[in-house]
Amino acid sequence: MWSNYLTVGLRALLKNKTYAFINIFGLALGLAACVLMLLYVRYETSYDSWMEGAEKAFQVQTFYEATESGGEEMELQMSSIVVGRALEKDFPDQVEKVVWVRGFSPIVIQDGRATEIENLRMVDDNLFEIFRVPFVRGDWRSALPDTHSIALSESEARRRFGDADPIGKTLTIVDNMGNVDYRVTGVFEDFPKNSHFTADAVARFDLGVQFADRESVLTSWTSEQGWNYVRLRSPEDAALIHSQMPAWEKRNIPDETTGEERSNPGDEQDYRLTNIRDVHLGEAQHAAVTTGSDTLTVITFAAIAFLVLGMACVNFTNLATARASQRAREVALRKVLGASRMQLVVQFLGESILVASLAMVVALTAVELLLPSFNAFLDVDMELNYLGP
Repeated sequence: MWSNYLTVGLRALLKNKTYAFINIFGLALGLAACVLMLLYVRYETSYDSWMEGAEKAFQVQTFYEATESGGEEMELQMSSIVVGRALEKDFPDQVEKVVWVRGFSPIVIQDGRATEIENLRMVDDNLFEIFRVPFVRGDWRSALPDTHSIALSESEARRRFGDADPIGKTLTIVDNMGNVDYRVTGVFEDFPKNSHFTADAVARFDLGVQFADRESVLTSWTSEQGWNYVRLRSPEDAALIHSQMPAWEKRNIPDETTGEERSNPGDEQDYRLTNIRDVHLGEAQHAAVTTGSDTLTVITFAAIAFLVLGMACVNFTNLATARASQRAREVALRKVLGASRMQLVVQFLGESILVASLAMVVALTAVELLLPSFNAFLDVDMELNYLGP
């Protein structure tokens, strides 16, 4: 019986090739557009979810309120060095690790040859205890054991050392303290594109030495020159810290005197712990490690995807309805020959399912063919997973 339904459905499509082409191609076009947009939505909402322990890793962000004296409202991903130190001191039961990160692109001397590292992240402790990324050589636990140690990304290690083992090799970084030697202690997998953080290399340095010529940076609450990352003992501890934040600010942020005027930076500043999975689409997008997006854009794409799918379905239904009148004679003949109402319903539903299935195959084929160009255009790394994420 089912083979008969399939045979009848295929004959009906072959008999009306123009109708079949328009219906299948139109539905396939809508399905392909919907799938591509939903892939983008899934990609945008997947940032940093791949990382082990991501639920406990947070970025400390700084929010400035607009003031009558002309201060602008700003939402910064950066925060002062002293912010992270104060959080670690006052919340020892909640904060497991704090690492301050700064980024720049220095000249690196290797075997007497000077080249540039595009994204070097300088840290004051082992960042990989917070960002637990996979390692190709070495281990995240011992990746940055002391100052003057450096871990390279897999692509940077290959660019500099080829297939040779870089562990133990020396790189000389030129910064404001002069030429400083760093020993390679690990090689980590490249950060994927769906991460708010990126690094070609991560080097550990001493804060006191680095800022010896400007020690005020270490205690200033208004000097945002890098990013504070915090690892909490439990994800729920972020809510506890936020509830105590107003009192914590009053207790820690000192008054500043300018001439005869006294002010407190805490009057216009607020701090927030944002989980790293929420940084890319978060409210704070100024002074970001990488360019972020916003939730409204993602929601808009999702809405457009379903609207396109809805229009494709309406078009499919209209074409099927218009053709139904042409098949009235066929329906009458089948009834005369003894076909029941349910058999006719199953036959026509089967034909619709057949058309939809063929359209889906065409749509998935189109998505697979278009996805590389789509990725290159958006500079993303999306993939179609048939068995789930």
